[in-house]
Amino acid sequence: MNRASLGQPNQLVVLRLLPEKVYETISISIEGAYQFASFIPFPKIQKLFLGYVNEAFMTGMKEAILAGAVTMVFAALISYYILPKELQRAKEVSFDDAAQNEAGRV
Repeated sequence: MNRASLGQPNQLVVLRLLPEKVYETISISIEGAYQFASFIPFPKIQKLFLGYVNEAFMTGMKEAILAGAVTMVFAALISYYILPKELQRAKEVSFDDAAQNEAGRV
């Protein structure tokens, strides 16, 4: 999710002109991108930047949900084929039988 989310704001070439630390903060988290946007003095540019950030986040979330769904289907199929189809009653063993079996082993 992070790769998709962080790739979108990089489409704004002007971000590469920022100091390395600021660019890193924007790239690492959506919270950092929102903090940076609060310092943009031009509302139109701020809105454009936040649009890229939100779109990137939604793209990342869609990919994460898809990956989770595929994983769940795969796990369900594996468990369907591995687990037994019918339950079998466990063999009941009395205390005396267990003691005799244990005595026979020694």
